Amino acid sequence: MVMVDIDHFKQFNDTHGHQLGDEVLRQVASILKSSFDGAYLVARYGGEEFALLLPSPLRLAADRVDVIRRKLADESLELGGEQLRVTLSAGLSEPREELAVGKLIRRADEALYAAKKIGRNRVYYHDGKQTLLVGAPELVNRDSLT
Repeated sequence: MVMVDIDHFKQFNDTHGHQLGDEVLRQVASILKSSFDGAYLVARYGGEEFALLLPSPLRLAADRVDVIRRKLADESLELGGEQLRVTLSAGLSEPREELAVGKLIRRADEALYAAKKIGRNRVYYHDGKQTLLVGAPELVNRDSLT
């Protein structure tokens, strides 16, 4: 389970208007969908958040999400005739002993909250015990977790 949040999304709406904000949502949705074509689900979860269900093991999925995070942060999107920088924060979790989906979502949300609290433009995962950093701008030369 992946929870993705567009960083500082309110600023896009406040600075450029809601139409451009809607285009940011569409572009990010398109990037997520094309980047995870084997996903069970890529959906808007609410506001500027997206939920993804991936068939990959947690660490592999976290690395894949971090690659997309880095790519998006490094390349501006052309929206409304302007080049805009969009960054993402993400939190991941995977099912553990329990089968309750609520706990899966809660752990992914806790990992997402950790990413946003520490500074955004980061990927964290929750291993069932704690949240752990996968990727952030200051870790550009970090080896893969896999």
